[in-house]
Amino acid sequence: MTQSIHGLHHSAYIYQIANGIIPPTNPSSMEAPANFYWGWHALAAALMGALEISAFEALLLMNTLSLATLLGFLWLAAGRWTGSAWRRLGICLLPFFILNPIGMTQFAGRAGVALGPTLVQSLRAGEGIQPSRLQAAMRDRDGLDMHSANSAYLMPLGWDSEVQRSKRVGNLLIKFFGFSSFPSAVALFAAALVALSLWRGAFWRRCALLTVASAGMAIFSPMVALAFGALVAAHCAVYTLEFGQRRSAARRAGHAPLRRKDLVRDWLPALAAGAGILAALPYLLDISSAFGGRSELLLGRAALLRHAGTYGWALLPSLSIHAAAIFWLPRLGPAPRTYWLGGLLLLVGTLCVRVPTVDPNEYKLGLLASIPAALLLAGLLAELDISGFPGPRSSRWLGAGITVALVAGGLLAVATTSLLFLPSPWRDQSTYRYDGTAIDLDVVRARRPPSHAERADLQRAYRWLRENTPPTAYVAVRPLPKDDLELSTVAQRRIVAALPSVFTKKIRHHKRLVRETREVMDRLGECRLRPRELRRLFEVPAPWPEEIYALVRIDQTQLRNGPRCERSWSGAVKAELLSAHYAVFRIDVEEGRRGASETRTGSQSREDR
Repeated sequence: MTQSIHGLHHSAYIYQIANGIIPPTNPSSMEAPANFYWGWHALAAALMGALEISAFEALLLMNTLSLATLLGFLWLAAGRWTGSAWRRLGICLLPFFILNPIGMTQFAGRAGVALGPTLVQSLRAGEGIQPSRLQAAMRDRDGLDMHSANSAYLMPLGWDSEVQRSKRVGNLLIKFFGFSSFPSAVALFAAALVALSLWRGAFWRRCALLTVASAGMAIFSPMVALAFGALVAAHCAVYTLEFGQRRSAARRAGHAPLRRKDLVRDWLPALAAGAGILAALPYLLDISSAFGGRSELLLGRAALLRHAGTYGWALLPSLSIHAAAIFWLPRLGPAPRTYWLGGLLLLVGTLCVRVPTVDPNEYKLGLLASIPAALLLAGLLAELDISGFPGPRSSRWLGAGITVALVAGGLLAVATTSLLFLPSPWRDQSTYRYDGTAIDLDVVRARRPPSHAERADLQRAYRWLRENTPPTAYVAVRPLPKDDLELSTVAQRRIVAALPSVFTKKIRHHKRLVRETREVMDRLGECRLRPRELRRLFEVPAPWPEEIYALVRIDQTQLRNGPRCERSWSGAVKAELLSAHYAVFRIDVEEGRRGASETRTGSQSREDR
């Protein structure tokens, strides 16, 4: 299982909730509010506790269930138009392939050229398939590095140099390999989409599913709920237009006029979806203060063209399906027309809306648009079979060819996603092992510096913090890399302050907190800490607890001078754990303030004398 910084960050939230910190706070800073919608983390924490598994394993299980749910509902939806198992499989896999078919095909070709000679040599030598040799072969080939050349960059387009194509919309399947609430929300999106347009039996159960799924989307990922709102609006528009057409036709034929309650019944599923979002509104309003900026509709010509160039290349296949469907709309049923209009709204939103954050999320609208596009294609293929266009025999061959292309493209997407992770640099970074619900450093199989002994000392410090400090404790750590969340995940404790980010820009004195924390940690690690550094730190207007802990990397000088260092700290700092490489200290906040005041008073008395 590959674990990125996303996994560490989300796992830190899960452990906070499991330890009773509700609502959680940003684990990398004692002042920053939670920068994720933590309802999904609460579900993961409940799953972790019920199954006695670690947070990483709980996240992996949730992603697996989400992927199975997405594929299951797509399979049910495709069965509405075709009985062919192969075509249904192709429709299920299309969302993984539709966003970047040329790029993924190019990547697969380059990977085959890179891996082919290595595989032949290994098989001739009787060595079998060795992942390490395949990894080396892919890393030696230009254009196959996972980070610098994601499959999204491999599509040969001649955009202006100012247009940077987004690497985020290359493959929907990749989102299920990372850890976030988005995969779970996508599964609910697919379930709600089927219930909205295709489920005709058990009317009130259908409405209940829509309410629950909409509330879940709003809690897990509000952007997905917003995207589903576009489908709901399309549903209402399509059924209202169809009601008007049927009503006019009934009047012309002299039949009894349609009653308005028939239209209301078509609107009730949409109202049920809206009720779910309204039920989640108090929760959304409570945590929305942690998110800076608002979505922006691009109206300027230059900005709009540049933004459309960023994402438009990946949306061309979906836009092509919507363009082809225009000629068939009068013959399609209300469900495909809903997918056409709702999917078009998502595609336009991707091209014209910008979310002004460090990590823009408008690309997710493009990922979600691939789902109604796949179902729209299923409706088009069914109509193609019925009409026999361009001819009965030609239609059969054309339909079979499209089915083969869909299945092959989907399987290629799966293979490409696997190959992307083969040369991943994550394989050479930190490894972890699981001990029940806890996560520990894997000291034995560490593939990079620091040494095994140093890594073992760090694990010992993490374990001590986890077992001997209260769950609400804060830990100061130095150095302070951005998003240093290994401590928050392995030790299950929050960090006093990490580097400033978009989520801390509203806190005026946060930079000061980071600066003073860094100063204290530097001097503590070098045995040069004085009361005035503690005073400056605790003068920062932060919600200080009674005591904090410090995890410091030390050297042998610190060990030899331990008693002398403790005398210079005036009792505010106490060494709790000392090893050859790391130490854990407990810092009494009130004593640090008092000791600093006493030192300052003594200095003033000497000056008076």
